[in-house]
Amino acid sequence: MSEILSEDAMLLAYHADSFKSNARILITGASGLIGINLLALFFSDAFVKKSIDIYVCVNSEASKTFLKTVFPHSRIQFIGIDLVGFEISSFDQGFDYIFHLATYGQPGRFMSEQQETMKLNSVGLIKLFDFLQPNGRLFFASTSEVYSGNPNIPHVESEIGNTTTIH
Repeated sequence: MSEILSEDAMLLAYHADSFKSNARILITGASGLIGINLLALFFSDAFVKKSIDIYVCVNSEASKTFLKTVFPHSRIQFIGIDLVGFEISSFDQGFDYIFHLATYGQPGRFMSEQQETMKLNSVGLIKLFDFLQPNGRLFFASTSEVYSGNPNIPHVESEIGNTTTIH
């Protein structure tokens, strides 16, 4: 799998010039589709020379173990953040870039965890702004519905799901 991620990262590495050197990056939901690809990008040769510090927030030990296996780099620092109750371990400085990917939109999960879902997508997002450096950037995305309803498995990038906005 890391070979595939490395190849994809090389295709995106031309964006390296958009990121400042010695930056601090926080990725929530790093074990998801977008998070894994971001990590692959940030560990590509184009980014390694930028000396970027990467902080990762994942919500399970299994996810942490998986990421340590795929990305055995000492530059990843795992931190604890409760994005629902919003408790964050202390930092001596903020982040230059935050990628908030730890949300979900599955209808079944929403019905069983309604308040938590809404807090992840609202309060958690708003609170993350408090941890941005001045002129920092925050990216918010979720892939939970990108492929939903697509009957073709495995999913490919040229085909998207057919879930509507009222699903």
